[in-house]
Amino acid sequence: MPTQPSRAPEKGVQPSGENGKPSSRMSDSESEPESASASRIQLAKLHCANGDYVKAEPLLEQILRSCEDHFGPEHQVTIEIAGALAAAYRAQGKFGLSAPLYMRELHFQERTLGHDHPTTLSTVENIAWLRSSQGRLPEAIEMMGRLAQSRERLLGATHADTILATEHLADMQKLLAAEDDE
Repeated sequence: MPTQPSRAPEKGVQPSGENGKPSSRMSDSESEPESASASRIQLAKLHCANGDYVKAEPLLEQILRSCEDHFGPEHQVTIEIAGALAAAYRAQGKFGLSAPLYMRELHFQERTLGHDHPTTLSTVENIAWLRSSQGRLPEAIEMMGRLAQSRERLLGATHADTILATEHLADMQKLLAAEDDE
């Protein structure tokens, strides 16, 4: 399943004072990625949820550049947007563009959240499916195997998520064996 971008914090909205309604005026210390970008992120999420990745892609590319400029390349919000863009690329079959963004997301999550964090494991699964879509079954099997092992260790062998990952791993192994037989 593609990951979805998370909402950036909405800062810079202040009460107008007269009617108590929020004002869209931002203070000098705040910038576009923190407030105006929040609505673009929501729009991109809506496009992704509706399967309209063609519309989501340019928005996510724009938001990613803005976040990289504002927060830096290693900020959590930047990485979440990179993951969402990777998912949009993958959904459109743009695997070459998707892979480096997923790997960037994975490396950040491993460093900051750990190898067995649910968010990290979700990215591992995304990479497994990406590699499978690319026809790179040995790499897909490696990632799906990592996912299945982690889920078994964390959730137990009888948990539905563990069983599903194990079934996907077996299916990928069968595909690879069938390719080897040809």
